[in-house]
Amino acid sequence: MRMSALYLALNRANHIISNWITESNAYVENLNLFTVAIGDYAEEAQKYAETAQLALGINASTWMRNQGVFNTLLTGFGVSYDKAAKMSKNLTQLGYDLSSFFNIKTFTFVECCCILLLNVL
Repeated sequence: MRMSALYLALNRANHIISNWITESNAYVENLNLFTVAIGDYAEEAQKYAETAQLALGINASTWMRNQGVFNTLLTGFGVSYDKAAKMSKNLTQLGYDLSSFFNIKTFTFVECCCILLLNVL
């Protein structure tokens, strides 16, 4: 009985540590992609994402990923970097607001916005 309890405890600890490592890697990946996508505005945008995390409990890593996606899409269609930075921030905010309003996952809403932008631009 002791061995099975020890096995279960070690298995659980392994699972928890594995999740920590996965989340840490996802954060580093999101931060790197975000920094490349946003460019010169990355530091300011990262501070804003961290402020949103502290004030609203929004995951800064997810915020940065979403803003990076919008920014990449906008600059890819020729929008200037300064306008794309502002628009991507506003679209990210809108994404969180409307996903909360409609009670859907933020990722789902961001995907829908990207599809709409592709059709508009």
